[in-house]
Amino acid sequence: MRQHLDGYSERTLNFIRFSGIAIPIIYIVYGILIATNVIDRYEQFSFEAFFVLGFWWVILAIVQFTGDIRDTKLNYIRIGGFHLVGAATLLFITGVPSIFAIFWIINVLSAFTFFSRKGLQVSILLFAAVSVLDILMASDGTTVQSWLYHFAAFSAVALSGLVILSIQNDLGLKYSISVQNTMLDVLQKDRFTVIINNLQESVISTDRHGIVQLYNAATLNLLDTNVPIRKKHIGNVLHLKDASGKPYSLLKELEKAVGTVIRDDLRMRFGMPEEIRVELTFTPIRSSYTKTEKTDSHDGYIIMLRDVTKAKSLEEERDEFISVVSHELRTPITVIEAEISNLQALMQHPDVSKEMKEDALAGAHSQVMYLAKMVNDLSALSRAERGVGDAIEEINLKDMVHSLYDEFSESAHEKGLKLNLDLSPKLSPLNSSRLYLEELLKNFINNSIKYTKAGSVTISAKQTGNEISFAVKDTGIGISKSDQEKVFNKFFRSEDYRTRETSGTGLGLYVSAKLAKKLGTKIVLVSRLNHGSVFSFSLPIGSKNVD
Repeated sequence: MRQHLDGYSERTLNFIRFSGIAIPIIYIVYGILIATNVIDRYEQFSFEAFFVLGFWWVILAIVQFTGDIRDTKLNYIRIGGFHLVGAATLLFITGVPSIFAIFWIINVLSAFTFFSRKGLQVSILLFAAVSVLDILMASDGTTVQSWLYHFAAFSAVALSGLVILSIQNDLGLKYSISVQNTMLDVLQKDRFTVIINNLQESVISTDRHGIVQLYNAATLNLLDTNVPIRKKHIGNVLHLKDASGKPYSLLKELEKAVGTVIRDDLRMRFGMPEEIRVELTFTPIRSSYTKTEKTDSHDGYIIMLRDVTKAKSLEEERDEFISVVSHELRTPITVIEAEISNLQALMQHPDVSKEMKEDALAGAHSQVMYLAKMVNDLSALSRAERGVGDAIEEINLKDMVHSLYDEFSESAHEKGLKLNLDLSPKLSPLNSSRLYLEELLKNFINNSIKYTKAGSVTISAKQTGNEISFAVKDTGIGISKSDQEKVFNKFFRSEDYRTRETSGTGLGLYVSAKLAKKLGTKIVLVSRLNHGSVFSFSLPIGSKNVD
């Protein structure tokens, strides 16, 4: 026989434990009623046997109540003891056709609980044997009435055992099906959770009232929080605004939705003033079809969010870039077309002076150079965006700076400017992108020469510890405080008339800012109107990273 207690609750086991106390109490009451002649005594009854069996009933009750009900060896002794003492009580104290036969059902229940089907069968067979033995011991055992009484008692016990077995089988089947269904539900839920947690987009499931039921890890990343949002109202989780800045009531829109809705013009607020732009997709979760008709109700909503801040910014920058470039190209092309047309007209008149022809040609050439400069700036910007110059190499800074000096010394001399070098006696090699570093310094030097009418331009490279500081200083027209915040914007050109006197695309410093970011540094601008400007940045010697 084998114990199988795992399927039973503590309530059932406690019922069996306390029933062991009730039987001795009833047994004693029965003896008192016999002694006072309230009920008739059984012909086999003797007070000696009564006291002996009463002693064992008390012992078994104590063992039943205090012993470990899950101890297998103790249960063999305890259940066996109840059956043996119970059998002796029926044979020598009460007889089978008595109230004590009903208590045998407790024996049947205990045997089944602790020893399964085999325990139940043994208990019923033992009762059958006791019934037959009681008939043989009785003086009227051969009478039909005696047989009927004993058969009725046995039938009650046997029927109770069959009912217990039937109920147990039914409950076991239901429990097995319930466990299987629960395991399938858990498995499906786990699979679904794994799937949505591996999605990069935020996924939220709510009930029909907008209460969050399920969400994935990407949702917490998007919300920038570790606080669980389950059971929270969706309106308290997502703080949305439309393109005009008005609050967007998501629940109202969910309730109106009859199908999938996509919005890519919303903003989500985290705090003041931090916010991101999101693409929102939501759809109702429809209930299943009934056998007769389709239902219009739904069980909740599925909401998906995606951070499109960068994508929208790039899209707007692209549109603005195309618009501004188109505008900036239109002017020089118009001027070139006009100058060439003018030159063509002048060529048809032999009396036109050579100076007039040269002026028209010079005007066209100036605009062509302007376009070439714009193309060069755009090309540098494109290289930086595509990471063309990301290759790291060891740069000999003295050779590179002297090369830049040689490249720009002639143009500085033509404007009557002094081009100076200010280098540390010892400059360690630098591991970085040569293309980006040279392009950045060229932009600074070119701007300084362009906007300096008199004085000097100084290129410096100083080493302090493990850091190299680069700077280009000029004595030019300087930049006003209001313009200093804008000079790194694309296509920005100051309204200062002295700036307007020189040609420029407004892209040089914008490209410089992009190159500095790729090098992992930031440009520092110090300028004072009419006193010149200093553009500087620093790079660590051991840096090998190009963002």
